[in-house]
Amino acid sequence: MLVLNVLADKILPQPIKDDLVAYCPTMDLIALATADEQVHVFRLNGQRVFGVPNRKPQCQVTHMQWKPNGRILAVAFSDSSICLVNAYTGKIVYRFQDVISPDSSLCCLGWGASFTDSFGIKAHIDEKNKKATLEDVLSKGLRGVISDLPRDLPADLANLDIEVVLPKLSTLPLGSKDDELFSTRASIDSLFHTYNKDANESTDILVVGATDTSICLSIYDSFELGTFNASSNGLQPQLLKHAFHPYSSTHALLCTTGTESRSDLFLIPLDLRMITETGSYLPLVASKSTQLQNLLRYLVATQVQIYKEFGSSQDLPRRFIANIEETLQEKNQCDFVTALFHLVATGDCYGCVKEWLVDELGEKGQKRWDKATTTGYENVRRLVHENLLPALQRFSVTISRLRGLSKFEDSRVALDLETSELDHIFDTISCLQLLCHTLLIYAGTELRQFTAFSSWLRQEIETQATDPLSTTAEESLDKDVMPDYHQILEYVQGPMQHSRLFELLNLQKPGKDHTKLEVAEDDSLLYDQYKVEVKKIRKGNGLEKPLPGLDFLMQRLNRQCTTVFQRTAAAQGRKVRFGNHVDIGKDVSSYDIRMILKDASEDSDTMSVFVATVYKAPSISVRVHRIDLKITNGMSLASSVSVTKIDFPEGSEVRDLKFADDRTVVLILAREGTQIDSNLRTELILYPEEARLVYISYQDESHGGALRYLEMSHGADPREDFTLDLSDTTRLEPYVHYAFKAENVPMNPWKLEVNGRKGRRAVCVISQDRLRYILYDMDSFHEKGTEEETESTSDELEDWDENTQMEM
Repeated sequence: MLVLNVLADKILPQPIKDDLVAYCPTMDLIALATADEQVHVFRLNGQRVFGVPNRKPQCQVTHMQWKPNGRILAVAFSDSSICLVNAYTGKIVYRFQDVISPDSSLCCLGWGASFTDSFGIKAHIDEKNKKATLEDVLSKGLRGVISDLPRDLPADLANLDIEVVLPKLSTLPLGSKDDELFSTRASIDSLFHTYNKDANESTDILVVGATDTSICLSIYDSFELGTFNASSNGLQPQLLKHAFHPYSSTHALLCTTGTESRSDLFLIPLDLRMITETGSYLPLVASKSTQLQNLLRYLVATQVQIYKEFGSSQDLPRRFIANIEETLQEKNQCDFVTALFHLVATGDCYGCVKEWLVDELGEKGQKRWDKATTTGYENVRRLVHENLLPALQRFSVTISRLRGLSKFEDSRVALDLETSELDHIFDTISCLQLLCHTLLIYAGTELRQFTAFSSWLRQEIETQATDPLSTTAEESLDKDVMPDYHQILEYVQGPMQHSRLFELLNLQKPGKDHTKLEVAEDDSLLYDQYKVEVKKIRKGNGLEKPLPGLDFLMQRLNRQCTTVFQRTAAAQGRKVRFGNHVDIGKDVSSYDIRMILKDASEDSDTMSVFVATVYKAPSISVRVHRIDLKITNGMSLASSVSVTKIDFPEGSEVRDLKFADDRTVVLILAREGTQIDSNLRTELILYPEEARLVYISYQDESHGGALRYLEMSHGADPREDFTLDLSDTTRLEPYVHYAFKAENVPMNPWKLEVNGRKGRRAVCVISQDRLRYILYDMDSFHEKGTEEETESTSDELEDWDENTQMEM
């Protein structure tokens, strides 16, 4: 007897929550959520690769979805936040907050991709490499699957990324949970140093559905297009499932009514016309905008780290000075600066100052002061030189790419990019770079002054602690040590009281009218004025008002970038259209949706959307609807709607069904009410027809499938001659590919998750208690009682998984 090869069999300590299992489309990784609201990602051998942290114990995991190229996992929580997790580092690369209205909740998470030139890519695949799969093209790019593809010099020059020659950004110290993304080399490289030459071939769309009928769209991971209302003609749709095809700019949304019963099921086409109208410009702008957003986060994290390092370095000296300041005011009626000037100029030390130097500060205190202040200045210089300036350089190069597009007529109109707005961003970047160099100059100057002061302070502590008549005092006088009094006095009257870095970093609160260089209403350029004021500071001339510091310029940069992002997103959002809905049915218990290519031409495409549904009562039949969408210039129209039905034996139930690929639908067929207990193996033999895996080719007979579709008016029921009658076990047997009998595997299958990759088709079966899942190779069998083929298949798959990760 032939049985399916088992690729994985895992028992979990916690049950799987709400059947939340997601199989990576390009790698052998399985993501699942457990009842303790944790997300785990496993290899096929059961090894845990990484987990997604749930920082709020009260939050629940609600949805999971892989990106079509398998590189990112999206996880949605009950607080309406969505985390995007890198599949190779396990780090959160982006977190969506408040994506939907606070009064609603998230009801669906989908992720699709569309080629920008679908006809051209299809022609290349048909001509050069018909064995190439769409998954390969999405993950590796067209040149990755077709090695002898002719070079296109203009396109290659247009897509050239100069960022590849820039120095790599340095990691940041792990200071808080918010900046842990930038604390490892792997996460930094995945964000900034991963270059895909074919990234402009496709546009990926993240679809987030809410219970208030709104749908939020984002492209290239985190570039938000906006939130759109899908309600029309009295319908209040709530998104249940999303389907796409890379050759189509139209996506399919399977929705239900907004009522609690959720009885009505219908299909709504989602036309993304900006994909066809903007071509490769859209993914380019989206990718560059995402890079800018990541660079902004990196700049902010660096800014926070600078504030933390320098602020903490000034706390200890401030406490030491505060201890002596009050005593001097009472006894000598002067401040600490005056007392130190007196000591440096005359060599005479006030009694309270001597007591403070010897008894309170001492040698240990001086060493702590020296270490804290020196470390603070050095860390500021390091963070500015190694982190801030390189990030600003990379930022300016990325902005220059958008600026080039804004000067080209076609892309400027399609993307709504304004050159003047990008010039303002360049202006702010120039101010920030000038500020960074000023920070480096002052940090170096104040460090040299403090070094001279610290050396003199250590010498004074030794002098004041030594008896003037002792031999030690005479020896110290004989030492040829000449303090740099100029540097000492400069430090005492300047940085010791108030460092210039405080103003440049905006570490102390300015007044209401804090800068004379406040931007005018027309957001005029700032750099020329800023440069003049910096020159005044370097010459030692005072300013009427403080210079705009790091915080002010960072806020200005963030505001300017947000304006550009919102303008571009609004322009693309106007090209989003919801088509007319198509009724599917009522009282449905299980469902799945699949979009495939029916016909393609340069002028129009025809996509077939298949919707498989299981009816609640009785659950012995499956209906498959086929909706043909004719798409012209990005606009879809339902040209025909047809339906067929599959009948199963009386007393059976269809527990779950999933489309595996463009030809096969897989379902679990079981006897109604059957309960399988692994502890009662002998009693299981009494049930000759336990749960089974059934494969059915859902294509029309004219295309080599097993079904016949009848064109219908909405709500009509197919005739008997358009029904696949499997009510007899003899007719059912050819479609059964596996039987979950006690001698095979003692479990009660309940839900399915299918991966339909060409040559690697696999089905994940979840037990009814949710504590176990078994992964089967859909196309590989072995004789009952032999395990050699199973083991070799599993080993091959693990080797393939490792090779795939090395390539990526």
